[in-house]
Amino acid sequence: MSTLNGILELSKRSLMAHQLVANVIGNNVANVNTPGYSRQVANLVPSPSVQTAWGPMGTGVEVGDVSRYRDAFLDLQYRQSVSKQAHWEALSRSLSEVEAMFNDPGESGLQAALDEFWNAWSDLANDPENTTARAVVREKGMALAATFRRIGNYLREHIQAVDSEARKLVADANAALREVADLNSKIQFVRAQGGSANELMDQRDRLLDQLSEWIGARALVSTDGSVRVLVGTEVLVEAAEARPIQIHDLGEQEMALAQFLGPSGAPLGLVECKLSGLLEVRDAALRSYLAELDEIVGTLVREVNLRHRQGYTLKGERAGDFFESTALSATQIRLADGILEDLTNIAASSEDTLGDNQVALSIASLRSAKVMRGSDSLLEAYSSLIGRLGSLSAQAEDSVRNQEVITQTLENQRARVQGVSLDEEMVELIKFQHAYRASAQVARVVDEMMQAVLAMVR
Repeated sequence: MSTLNGILELSKRSLMAHQLVANVIGNNVANVNTPGYSRQVANLVPSPSVQTAWGPMGTGVEVGDVSRYRDAFLDLQYRQSVSKQAHWEALSRSLSEVEAMFNDPGESGLQAALDEFWNAWSDLANDPENTTARAVVREKGMALAATFRRIGNYLREHIQAVDSEARKLVADANAALREVADLNSKIQFVRAQGGSANELMDQRDRLLDQLSEWIGARALVSTDGSVRVLVGTEVLVEAAEARPIQIHDLGEQEMALAQFLGPSGAPLGLVECKLSGLLEVRDAALRSYLAELDEIVGTLVREVNLRHRQGYTLKGERAGDFFESTALSATQIRLADGILEDLTNIAASSEDTLGDNQVALSIASLRSAKVMRGSDSLLEAYSSLIGRLGSLSAQAEDSVRNQEVITQTLENQRARVQGVSLDEEMVELIKFQHAYRASAQVARVVDEMMQAVLAMVR
């Protein structure tokens, strides 16, 4: 290597190495705005030295490898944070929509409809034979039933919409799991050939970010470069094999809702993520509210009908039901046909005598009667439901705001590690440009030395 040709070879090796470094820097600059791109660096290492009479002699420089800047711990923290944020966002969005639909306290809310219904019965008690007062009782009864049906139908439709969103989310997650398995296979192949799989690993990391957000997946990197993807104890990706999440219909309460199971057939052990947020909205919130609303309707229908059947119509006949007795849910409640057909069928008196208002008073007293589980009135039970809805919605909004701050902080930290800084890349480019020029200068000087030797022998 101490020969002039050896020095020329050393210079050539240096020029090639620095040219490759410039190529890597150029690639970083080109991808400065590419989402998910990780900054790359060409690691220079000394070429193997050779033994000479004067000891080991260096042979220049070469590129050891091209690696990515990535912090596995930051990736883990970011994915955990974005997973929690997605959970609370799913809750907050749905609960805000439900709150707006209930519109309580408000003029078109259920609370106002209940108040007007009891007021109508109180007015009828003041003038039991008054046709106008009877018309108002029927009108307010119809309005109350319509409000219950509107809320009940909305809750059912919203439950099914959330269920549909969860199904699509899991279908997308299953597709992403298959992509991760495919990328595992490609990365293993490239690495086995001694190549760099940086771009493939970036693609896989973007998918792992999404899977963390969607289903709270976590990834474990194996020594062969592949990743295992897990949710709870269920392994969803192992090397090149993807094991999709199974979707089963529950079919409860006339709604074919989905249940999500791992490859083993056991329910997924979800941490906080978008899917867990959707399932909490669907099962713990909306279905619970609908069931409670049905209970309020059932109690209302039974208690009103019980009192109404004890009275007499304006024609002096024994009264029937006020509400349809078989329609005991929020989506079905309606007035009985006899009330809809004839106002005189409304019972205000407890005896076959004019001027008696005991039934009207009894029904009006349901406003404050503890008929719900023996401890609450109908209005108190409904107010409790609205209170819990508002409390959970406010908690979800606060959690979203707090988690956004944490996620943004982690995202900025991650960007500082793996993101491309044009200033840094320019400084590196200038540094390696000088090294490239110096190597070329060495080659030029060697050329002059060789010319001098050749001139001596001419």
